[in-house]
Amino acid sequence: MSHGEMDPDTVRIGEASRLLGVSIERVRLLADTGRLRCSRSTDGHRLLERAQVLAMAAQRAEERAAVLAVRRRYAKAAEPKAS
Repeated sequence: MSHGEMDPDTVRIGEASRLLGVSIERVRLLADTGRLRCSRSTDGHRLLERAQVLAMAAQRAEERAAVLAVRRRYAKAAEPKAS
């Protein structure tokens, strides 16, 4: 499959980077360590499974939301009480 003939079920590394909110280097590491499955196009570019990237992006969003909720709870608890 050449650069212009991408499978709709895959994303290139740059798109995965944008979807995940991480650097391209981080996506490469995730692929190299097996956390993201990847194949190669005929011209050697990494192709990642769109569904897996979207699932990881959703998981990251949930984790960020949980962290923000905890931060808000602690910030509210730290506010001075009205006398």
